[in-house]
Amino acid sequence: MSNNSKTLDDFGDFINPAEIDEILNLLPEPEIIWRGIPRGTIGLIFGQSKTGKSTLAENLGYNIAAKRAEFLGEELRTNENEKIVIANIEEPSRNRLRRHKSILSTFSDEEIQNINSRIIINGEFHGFFNSQHLWNTFAEKVIKLEPTILVIDSLTRLIEGDSKEDKSILKIMKNLSELNKKLNATIIVIHHTTKMYGKDIDQDSIAGNHVLQQEIDFAIGLQKNGRTVFIKDIINRYCVTDDRHIEVKIKSNQTFTVMGNKTAEEIVKEMDARRDDTNRKAILKAVEEISEKSTDDFATRDEILTKINIPQRTYYDNLKKLLKDGKLIEVEKTKYKLS
Repeated sequence: MSNNSKTLDDFGDFINPAEIDEILNLLPEPEIIWRGIPRGTIGLIFGQSKTGKSTLAENLGYNIAAKRAEFLGEELRTNENEKIVIANIEEPSRNRLRRHKSILSTFSDEEIQNINSRIIINGEFHGFFNSQHLWNTFAEKVIKLEPTILVIDSLTRLIEGDSKEDKSILKIMKNLSELNKKLNATIIVIHHTTKMYGKDIDQDSIAGNHVLQQEIDFAIGLQKNGRTVFIKDIINRYCVTDDRHIEVKIKSNQTFTVMGNKTAEEIVKEMDARRDDTNRKAILKAVEEISEKSTDDFATRDEILTKINIPQRTYYDNLKKLLKDGKLIEVEKTKYKLS
């Protein structure tokens, strides 16, 4: 047999390093559907509450189904035989169907024809599928639909037991992996973050444990930024993670307006500035309230810190800034009043 006629089946479970080039030539480059989502993989869209995780996934699905060339300013790649299934098993039908109706109102008649032939959403079928029996019921229904892209909202409804336990995560990832193999589909699962406490979103923000981070192929994170949201590539095993983050705002029709693209460094500076401004306002308000109740007309450093409850180092840094800017006066050591 010549080398040119070899297939992957011709190689053993373990190979000689001399065979690496042959195998790499047989393996196709990953097809990227959108940003950091490679076709045929399993991953997450995750974020804090009310950041638009479900809305993002639904808009992505509809834009793919409509055969649009781009979504949020980024290239979309779709197949002619694409079939998208959106299974929002968490949300009651009335709420989500109203949202779907709003999204659909933004497409042309021709695009609606494409959508109607290429996407399916769940109706009254929703609830918890967090035992093996219930999962099997869910999987059987999905397999019959033969999707090429499957959106599941959310992971919480699939996990049996504590999401922080390895065995719980391994069980659901095994189920998702088996479903992925049967369908040869891309599976996008909606998930939430841990408590953020003002820190920037990263892979450690994914609720659950380290096993989930290890098992997924990609993760796209959503983080609040005042009245806007940043969409960030957090994990990607098959392509270079895009350092440009999309800043968006959710419109009343449940679609997105792109406000711009920023690098991670730009976002950190902007969010730090916003947090500092919030913290400084909190310090000034605390000084005012404490001083009003004090016969000495000042507030001590410890009184202010106790009242606003922010990290001590952050507090001291912002206190120094307020003194430097002349917004606070140090009347005695560690005692302050408004200027």
